[in-house]
Amino acid sequence: MVFRLWCSDALVEWYPGGRNGQTVTALQQFYGRPFPLSPGEQETFDTLYISNAYGLIDGLEAYGRFYTPRTPIERAGIINGYNTWNYFHQNIPSSTTTPVLNAISSFAATGSQAGRPFLKYFILDDGWYVEKGNWTFDPTKYPEGATGWAQKVIAQGLVPGIWIAPTQVATANYKGYHTLGGSSFQGFTVDPSDPTFQQDIFSQIRALYAAGFRYFKTDFLRQSYIDYTQGNYFQHSKYPPERVMRDFMEGIRQAVGQNSYWLACNNVIAACAGLADASRVGNDIGVNFNTVLGLVPNNSARFWMHDKLWLSDEDFTVIEGSTFFPAFVPTTTVPGFSADEARTWCAYVVLTGGPSTWSDDPIGTTAVGFDLIKRTMENAGSHGAIPLDIEKTNLPTKWVRREFFGTYIGLFNWSSSTATIEVTGADISELREGKVATDVLTEAHYPVGAGGTLAITLNEHQSACLFIPRSWAWWVLR
Repeated sequence: MVFRLWCSDALVEWYPGGRNGQTVTALQQFYGRPFPLSPGEQETFDTLYISNAYGLIDGLEAYGRFYTPRTPIERAGIINGYNTWNYFHQNIPSSTTTPVLNAISSFAATGSQAGRPFLKYFILDDGWYVEKGNWTFDPTKYPEGATGWAQKVIAQGLVPGIWIAPTQVATANYKGYHTLGGSSFQGFTVDPSDPTFQQDIFSQIRALYAAGFRYFKTDFLRQSYIDYTQGNYFQHSKYPPERVMRDFMEGIRQAVGQNSYWLACNNVIAACAGLADASRVGNDIGVNFNTVLGLVPNNSARFWMHDKLWLSDEDFTVIEGSTFFPAFVPTTTVPGFSADEARTWCAYVVLTGGPSTWSDDPIGTTAVGFDLIKRTMENAGSHGAIPLDIEKTNLPTKWVRREFFGTYIGLFNWSSSTATIEVTGADISELREGKVATDVLTEAHYPVGAGGTLAITLNEHQSACLFIPRSWAWWVLR
């Protein structure tokens, strides 16, 4: 019998028991590219795990435990911050971002209702540099330069962060480097196996570290992987793209420093795990609830990655809409969030466990909006919740997140009509205590009924982000 397995689109033939008494494994190709082995040469690839011992949820979590995150949630500390992208996009000269920085600093200084800091980083996203490939501060936008801007952020009591797309350049064959495929929104993509290019980009990242940046958001690293799968093979390595990208990302980790927080967006999962502190697990958010409905299925299916491969990042916390931002002007494609929709996205950020990175305009946000963001940040950034009904729907409506100090329960109505969502003690054992559950975003209280039944009727796109403090009785009931 011969098993044929496709692992990362590499065709592998496996002869159990061996051919002629020996186990033989033959790699034939990676995305159509032959993989040669010289006589006596041996290569080791990722382990393939096959098991039927678990159900879906337990199986995914068991697989995740084979990995080791660089930053377990217990050591993550404060990982919340502010990012300029979602509201300002590339329009971020110092004259615009300085007032925003001042507003965020004042917001952070108000202190947490829980008595602890809740916001740490201020991140400049796309738009600060001269051009892609020349990752120095544009002097027309930032006359104070990289060091001057970093010191400005530090003076406000925050940690400076920066966005960079390491493999992207402005033009084809930039600086003589071989580029893969054609242009796209993010520019042209350089062959990451080129050692001369590696030396160049890692040197530029080290310069940003030397200027004072301690949060690095990398983007579009997956593009070179995509180009490879389309036949644009790397010229300086025979290895498959995962291996090349892993080596490249190890170089990034060394360049950003071991004491920096690294968020990898648009990355290669196998290459990133254990190197980056955090990773985006889905597409971009926008203040359009249809965008949320597009994000949730993919992000929810990756619930098991959080605190195992990395700290999962669901994308920005945004609440923009006429309720929390009176000057907001809706359009057909960007209608903004209603109050319920904004709270639902915040609740999702809280339940999924990753960091909360705010990205609206703080200057135009109402006091009620600030309160919602603060509550989100106070309750985000810890263990991730389990979507209890993920085997029944790709838009899970029932979530449970357990912490040492208590249990979070998320109930979501993703539909455009009223719905009643019910959980019982059979679903969540803590409910058997019959306590009152409190919504951490609204302070609404919901008594638990007989037998540990909790049923809440929710309007369209509404949610309940509930918390039940732990008691010693829970250990017995569990």
